[in-house]
Amino acid sequence: MNKKSEERNAHKTIIRNRKSKPIFKRAGTLTSTSKKILWDYAMSNIPSLGTAHELRERDILQHDPDKDLTDYGQIDIQYAKDNSPNMNYNPIRDRFSVEPVSRHPEDSLIPKGGGLSEADFTEYDSMFEPVMKELNSIGLHGICRLRLAVLEPMATLPTHIDSPYKDRFLCVIDGGHDMTFHKANVGEDVTLKFVPDEIWYVNTNWKHTVINTLNHKRTALLGCFDYDPQLL
Repeated sequence: MNKKSEERNAHKTIIRNRKSKPIFKRAGTLTSTSKKILWDYAMSNIPSLGTAHELRERDILQHDPDKDLTDYGQIDIQYAKDNSPNMNYNPIRDRFSVEPVSRHPEDSLIPKGGGLSEADFTEYDSMFEPVMKELNSIGLHGICRLRLAVLEPMATLPTHIDSPYKDRFLCVIDGGHDMTFHKANVGEDVTLKFVPDEIWYVNTNWKHTVINTLNHKRTALLGCFDYDPQLL
């Protein structure tokens, strides 16, 4: 598939997702058990943007892979398992194999042949099993690319659209932020204020901006999943 075909396919998917799915929907509330697991992990790891940069560089929709972000970082929870031929098990966190690895047909936002997509990030350590079970229990299935994201005080994530081939959820662990969905084609913006422990489906097929309006860091759980209106 050439670049123009990939772009058309991506934009068709975005339009379909905008029409068929809500802008946002509350899925549940994070328990104190899961919150402690996630918070302890956040406190013992340093955020980076290695994985995010690599994935966004492969995204046909992203002309600027956000290399200049200085107030934002992520901590991977799920990681990719390199199953390239003749290679042993090798968890990939914040780095990418030179060899092409397994591709998921629905993730066609990766031109240039090979490379990882968000759908490849499915592995996780056993300490996160209670968190995964809790998320599954409220209708979040097919979870991949689970991670923590840290946004500095008073910082803004510039307006952007995420890859449309996976649905997304988020839950603030500490702090808070405002998320504005820009619906230019219908002449209105919609802003939602996120507070700790609430788990939300968010339709990031709309252009959106995230602002930390507080004077301390916001830490949030982010993940991809397969939206099912019968379960959520």
